[in-house]
Amino acid sequence: MREPRGTPGAELPVATAPPSVAKNAILGAGTAVPNFRDLADGTAGALAPGRLYRSAAPSLAHGADAARILGELRVRTFIDLRSVTEAGADDASAPLPSRLSAARARVLRLPLVDDRKVAPVLFRLMPAHAQVRLLCCLPCLGRAGATRLVASHGLSRLGLLGLYAFVIDSSAERLLAALDAVLDAVEADDGNATLIHCSAGKDRTGVLAALILSACGVPRNAIVEQYTRTEHWHDELRGGLGALAKGLGGGAQGYILAGGILRAPAATMEALLDHIDDGYGSARAYLARIGFGADKQARLRAALAPRPAPGGASARRRPDGSAVAGSAGTSDG
Repeated sequence: MREPRGTPGAELPVATAPPSVAKNAILGAGTAVPNFRDLADGTAGALAPGRLYRSAAPSLAHGADAARILGELRVRTFIDLRSVTEAGADDASAPLPSRLSAARARVLRLPLVDDRKVAPVLFRLMPAHAQVRLLCCLPCLGRAGATRLVASHGLSRLGLLGLYAFVIDSSAERLLAALDAVLDAVEADDGNATLIHCSAGKDRTGVLAALILSACGVPRNAIVEQYTRTEHWHDELRGGLGALAKGLGGGAQGYILAGGILRAPAATMEALLDHIDDGYGSARAYLARIGFGADKQARLRAALAPRPAPGGASARRRPDGSAVAGSAGTSDG
């Protein structure tokens, strides 16, 4: 099977969000946290709203965001998929991190990508002249220069599809740890919610979200649509990661901002799901192979399913965690 690479669909323009999708619906206009949304969005009632959220790094939250996330939404478990280096770059005095202890919230740091494994992959994709320059001039290049070279010549060739396939094929233990953490958090149901996030809430979070939705029986088209909702945050993600791109400079900056790295095209997620089907049979078979078998998948579906209310209707949850009697459904936010 050919090694998947590139970012299928990145050549197409960013689609305009349909009227039914309001990207600020949960945290409100003016939020400093891009890509914050309910994993139940677009699942046609397969998942109960208000149980599991996804977002970019919540350390970006300002005071109003922090109050909303910890207060009204009652998020008490934060599953952080970033590397130690990324997480360490956050400001510990930011409004949200400084309020976690008082809210009795916990942060589970579960890096999804092993930099020691991905670095050789990127190096192999670099052309010979770039490899020689990296090896011979590393002391002069420094960390920033080396990163610029790798991003310009390695990451640009790997693309989003290659990155996602790498996570699937090479990060089984880390994916299982994240899935187990999600299962434990949502099963400990006391009216609270869980948040999964990375830096942009798009790539590592997107792969994990696709597996969670697959385990819960969400149809393929809904999984793809959930992923592409990140496209509606394109401008905010460009601004939020602009400093990173500027630091990389040169070709890397141009690729990150103008190329496919900040995109979330439907064709890329379609290609990843094809890669999983071709290599492992199905997403559920892949999950079973890495240790998240049928029993755990059933438990996750049960934990995230809408709750029956008196009279046979399904229960929805308000942002404060309390149940609302009525038919099952999700918000379009």
